[in-house]
Amino acid sequence: VGDFLAEVSGLAPEVDIQVEVRGAEESHRLQASEVRRFTLGAGEYVGVLRHPKLRPDDSIWMADQRPKPAWVTFAREAHIYDMRRGMYRGFTNHIEDVFYPGRAELYALLPYEVAGIILTAARDGQAFVIQGTIEPQDDTATPTDHVVHLRVRDPQGRDRPELARNVLAKDGRFEERVFMGYNASSGPWTLSARDAATGIEREAFLPVR
Repeated sequence: VGDFLAEVSGLAPEVDIQVEVRGAEESHRLQASEVRRFTLGAGEYVGVLRHPKLRPDDSIWMADQRPKPAWVTFAREAHIYDMRRGMYRGFTNHIEDVFYPGRAELYALLPYEVAGIILTAARDGQAFVIQGTIEPQDDTATPTDHVVHLRVRDPQGRDRPELARNVLAKDGRFEERVFMGYNASSGPWTLSARDAATGIEREAFLPVR
């Protein structure tokens, strides 16, 4: 029914996932799956989820729990990142991946390749002001909105989850104030900033006396 309606209306999917079966002449769409798309600035984020077999009376094609190698075709070319693995897949609209039941795959389609994050930290009384800038590989590219995950470790190397947060880097820039507490341990604290789309991470050291 979906194929018929698409043909009659002239609509094409924004994300097409085709499974190539060994020995078969034609491929078929990835079955029992859903695709979700989200736009943030000039970037687009795509999630794909295969449904696992949850009940004994599920249809037989939903009972197939084997990994499915498939080709993913997007409607446009972009700099594609595998968000789960922090892997750059190139400037393309066509990638190959393996889809497992119950495991979501996430992709970021950006207008540029990201070279890194410029990160600085300055003391502000008992706290630190963290400033970050997303740096495109192409100097002429204009950064778009990103989400950056901040993580803090104390001088003993222990994660401090109460200080972690996600911040919006509007037009590729963000500023965040981090307060470790009046009784913070002395020594070099470490702040890590990880770009959610690309997996690129940078660190800054926060000396606490």
